[in-house]
Amino acid sequence: MKLSRKVINNIQLKDFNSLKIYQNTDYFIDIKKSTDLIEARKLLKEKKIKHVIVGQGTNLIIKEKSFKGLVIKNSLREIKEIKKNSIKISSGFNWDKLIIFSLKNNLYGLENLSGIPGTVGASPIQNIGAYGEEVSSFIKEIEVYNFKTGCLEVLSNEACQFGYRSSIFQKTNKYFIKTVVFELKRKFTPNLDYDVFTTRTTNPYVIRDTVLFARRNRLENYRKNPNVGSFFKNPIVSKKIFKEIKKKHPEIKYFYKNSQYKLSAAWIIESLGWKGKKHNKALVSSKHSLILLNEDKTSKSILDLAYKIKKDVKKHFRIELEIEPVII
Repeated sequence: MKLSRKVINNIQLKDFNSLKIYQNTDYFIDIKKSTDLIEARKLLKEKKIKHVIVGQGTNLIIKEKSFKGLVIKNSLREIKEIKKNSIKISSGFNWDKLIIFSLKNNLYGLENLSGIPGTVGASPIQNIGAYGEEVSSFIKEIEVYNFKTGCLEVLSNEACQFGYRSSIFQKTNKYFIKTVVFELKRKFTPNLDYDVFTTRTTNPYVIRDTVLFARRNRLENYRKNPNVGSFFKNPIVSKKIFKEIKKKHPEIKYFYKNSQYKLSAAWIIESLGWKGKKHNKALVSSKHSLILLNEDKTSKSILDLAYKIKKDVKKHFRIELEIEPVII
């Protein structure tokens, strides 16, 4: 098979993941136009290889020495339009720039999600959330390209099967997210439930500035210290298990919402003394115990550290921490 000029062989992935891991991939294509997806599908079909889709690579861990397949880089920026209280936008746009765009056009709701790294297309995959909001609350529909059929489909919010840091896009890789339609509000209603909001305000820019300040002070900048943000999900447990843990650890930090007990993974990890600890060329951030920093050219150190933390948590709390970023 003669490769398309858009497909690159044996490319180094260091600049396409925020951990700065040095592994290569057999094939690479940068999707800048919708027609590029046809070239990607053609290669997948003829070579019968696996694939992974990356945006800014801020939620990606490359485990294999060389990825035996196709890395599809999402750089789609064809569409950005407003209809009434909705924004339709291509998936390759920067997430935080979408929030700035929405505020400039008097569309509200996304302020609490300010500063989260990554692309628009990555936001529904993980159902990103912060400071009391989840992106799924604002998604009306998503247009996808189906690599199996070669057809475009429109998925409703319900069809996306959103859950806590989860969606249908984690269960199948047949979809490439092309555009997302966000349904926002013309009237600003602040969500001030979290402790970062020390004063009441009716100004969305104050909310955004507060969130950005909190993120700068509490979290690590992946451009300076390679990381993938929160490494573990907050575990959700039953009432029975919560009561057992609460009895042994009365000071445990937790959130109760919709009849569910969500435990603070950061508190659990910190209570076991992991904050600031180093293992080989990886360490737990001294700023935030959910962030693991990488000083290695491979993912070995950071994954070894993660599994040690998981084992320790299982031993002392009898719960299984779930790794949040995608491992390929």
